[in-house]
Amino acid sequence: MFLLGAAVMGAMAIYAAAKPRFLYGHLTPEPPTERPLQDLARLARHWPVYPALTIWFLWSFAPGSGTALQFHMQNTLHATDAQWGAWNAIFAAAFIPTYLVYGMFCRRFSARTLLIWTTAVGIPQMVPLYFVQSVDQALWGAAIIGLTGGACSGAFIDLLIRSAPKGLQGTIMMAAGSLYWLAIRLGDVLGTRLYEQAGGFAACMVAITVTYACIIPVIMTVPRDLISTREGEAITLDTEAELAAREGVRD
Repeated sequence: MFLLGAAVMGAMAIYAAAKPRFLYGHLTPEPPTERPLQDLARLARHWPVYPALTIWFLWSFAPGSGTALQFHMQNTLHATDAQWGAWNAIFAAAFIPTYLVYGMFCRRFSARTLLIWTTAVGIPQMVPLYFVQSVDQALWGAAIIGLTGGACSGAFIDLLIRSAPKGLQGTIMMAAGSLYWLAIRLGDVLGTRLYEQAGGFAACMVAITVTYACIIPVIMTVPRDLISTREGEAITLDTEAELAAREGVRD
């Protein structure tokens, strides 16, 4: 499995190095600023990144979806190691269809509409797992839960990219990647504590649902102009102060 993963990553590196024209031909290189500290300061001063990163943290935190879920499946449902691996594979693969659907919907509906509706659907995402009675039911549940997760993740990643200052989209995605692993490990710590000491898997489901529900008030703090457009429409969020700060960095 490690060799297979290495082969996939190697193929991706070769593909990127080849730079096929149909994917990269329309892009024009931007001159590097060579001032990474100033860029990081510009990112830190940009208010819209904070709601976006907070939402991403809450979505990734998910106490009860990692180690605690493994305990529940193996201790209560008596799943084997292979079945636990299959659950994770189905869950991850099920993100793909709704990622693709989001790519179509984001051109028809505003980001705000999609953000609110996908979050509303995602809040009870993990609750069905509490009611399953067998491993087979859990595997079917993994597909449904994954489809829901793909829709929410698509909307939240869209928000992350929209919230970044111009030229720092890659920076905020790297920040989100680091934040994901921090959040998921902290969620594991809380989830295992709840599982062992505060009511078992039911407590984990309550915690994860409350965590996801906290995303709704954070969405209300996102600048409306940032999410009022559809994909492909211009976003006019820059203030005079931000433009002046940007020009100062370039000088």
